[in-house]
Amino acid sequence: EPSAIRDALSACDVIRNRYKSDDCSFAKQQKLVLDIITLLSRATDKNTQHLFLKLHSSSAAYLPTLHALYPSAKWTFSYRNAEETLSKSMQRKRNVTCTKAKRNPSMALSEKSAENNLDLEHLSHHEVCALHLSTLLEAATREHDISGTGLLVSYDDIISSSGNIIVEEV
Repeated sequence: EPSAIRDALSACDVIRNRYKSDDCSFAKQQKLVLDIITLLSRATDKNTQHLFLKLHSSSAAYLPTLHALYPSAKWTFSYRNAEETLSKSMQRKRNVTCTKAKRNPSMALSEKSAENNLDLEHLSHHEVCALHLSTLLEAATREHDISGTGLLVSYDDIISSSGNIIVEEV
C-alpha cells in the first residue's frame, strides 16, 4: 500500500482542509499521481504488461481521478459486513484512519456531510467513522456503475475462493 499514491491523490484535499486554500491545480495533481505510479511500475523485465497496486481503502474516494488517468484499468474494491468493518475501524490501531478522515476529509466526505447537513466537528468518533466508511463504499459503487471496469467483491468471497474470484475477473 504505497502511501505516496494516497498522498498524491489527497494533496488538493490537504491544501483545502489544512491550509484553507482552493489554490490547487487538478492538472498538476494528476501529473503527480502519474509520475508516482510510473516510478512504482518500473520493472527490470521490459516485457511486463500488467501492474497490480494495492491501495489503502481511503483511496476509494479518489477512484474517479484514477479512472480519468487510466480509463481501461481494472480494479477491485473489497468490502466487509458493515458492523464488522466499523468495529475493526474503531480498534485502537485502526482508528487513525477515521481520525484522519475527520481532520482531513476527502472532497467526497465533505460533500456527503454537507448534503446531510452534518458538521464533522460535532459528530462523535463513531459517527465520523461510519460516514467515512459509507462514503468509500458509495464512491466505489458509483465508479463501478459508471465505468464498468471495477469489481465489487465481499471479503468473505475472497477468502472462500482463496482469492481466485479476483484473479478470474481481473
